[in-house]
Amino acid sequence: MSRIQTAGKGRVKNCWLSPKGCAMFTFGYTVEMESNLAKMSSYFQHLCVIAVVDALRSITGFENLDVRIKWPNDIYYGRTVKIGGMIVNCTMKNNSFEFTTGVGLNVANSRPTLCINDVLPKDVEPFSCEQIIALILSKVEEFIEKFQEKGYESILPLYYKYWLHEYQELTLADTKEQVVVRGLDQYGFLQVRSRKSGKLISLQPDGNSLDMMHNLLRVKDDS
Repeated sequence: MSRIQTAGKGRVKNCWLSPKGCAMFTFGYTVEMESNLAKMSSYFQHLCVIAVVDALRSITGFENLDVRIKWPNDIYYGRTVKIGGMIVNCTMKNNSFEFTTGVGLNVANSRPTLCINDVLPKDVEPFSCEQIIALILSKVEEFIEKFQEKGYESILPLYYKYWLHEYQELTLADTKEQVVVRGLDQYGFLQVRSRKSGKLISLQPDGNSLDMMHNLLRVKDDS
C-alpha cells in the first residue's frame, strides 16, 4: 500500500503518477494448478474489477452509484470519467499459479476530474483509502471463493450488470470492420460479432485497447 505513486506500472509500458488521495495497493494470491481459477487464469482480472465496483455499490445507500467497468480493467464513473484501474501479473511456480494484482482507485483527490468522495451525498462522511481497500479485499475473497466453487459463469451476471459495453457497436481500428460486443468468452476474452460476416471474434485483453470516445478497438503497440 502506498500514499503517493511515482512509477506505477500500467498495461504494456504505461507508467502512472498518482498523488495523495488515491487508494493504491498490491496483493498476491496463489491457486493450485487444478483449480478453476488456474484453468481460466485470464478471469482473475475480471473477478478483481468486479470486486472493486461491487465493494463501492454494496455500501448502504450507494447501490445505484454509477461506478462501472470498462473492459478490460478500468473503473469509470459514468461513461467518461476514469477513477481507477488495475493490472494483474501471473506466474507459474511448482504446481500453482501466483497472481500479483495492483489496484489504484481515486478516493479523495478531486483533481483533475473527480473522486469517489465527490459523488457521495453531502450528509455522508468521506471515505478513507484504508476503508475502501478493506472493502475491496473482502469482496475479492468472496468472488474468488464463488469462482472456485461454481466456475466463471457464476460471476458473469454481475460483471455484465456493471460493465459499459452491452451490445456496444465498435470498429476494429486496423481493419475498419464493424462489430457488436457480445460478452466474455469461456477464456475471459472479449467476444464480438462481425456485422458483415456474423463471425464471432475473441480479443485478448493484453493486446487490445478499447477507445470509449471513438468506439474503437485498437491493437496496442508494445514496442
